[in-house]
Amino acid sequence: MHSLFAFRVGFKYEVASWFALQAGFGGGGSAAGGFVSPDAGGIFSYQGSKVVPFVAGVVNYSWPIRAKPIVFTDGQGDVAVLRPTNTFGYYANFGIRVPFSHRDPESPRSALIIAYRFIGAAYDEAFFGRVHHDYHLGVFALDFVLRRDPWARGRWKLR
Repeated sequence: MHSLFAFRVGFKYEVASWFALQAGFGGGGSAAGGFVSPDAGGIFSYQGSKVVPFVAGVVNYSWPIRAKPIVFTDGQGDVAVLRPTNTFGYYANFGIRVPFSHRDPESPRSALIIAYRFIGAAYDEAFFGRVHHDYHLGVFALDFVLRRDPWARGRWKLR
């Protein structure tokens, strides 16, 4: 069994009440080595007072760092040795945000996110040429909104 550890820091910019741009930078590591990955995309949403339904689309690129080969077996005796390669990816989210901070729907709010995510990834495989895989995930996340408090000498506070 192999483990994967990852992180991501992102930013959103509200263009209109129903549309935002987002960008982020992530990275992580596993038995196959490390990786770094920038991403960018957009979010369409309806700002309800109790629930915020949304649709988001993102593209990303992942670079391996000190990639190491990993041996995979399928349980039927077939063995494959794979090494991470540069990967182009995209995903689409369909879900809801459930705000848990203040009640003002006109202001950004911290929230619980529940979503379905469709992911596509394309990469170069030494033996098979260009390979494309699709994945389906359930997503549970916390979206913390921080805002600089002008009365507290530049301190950030949760919104």
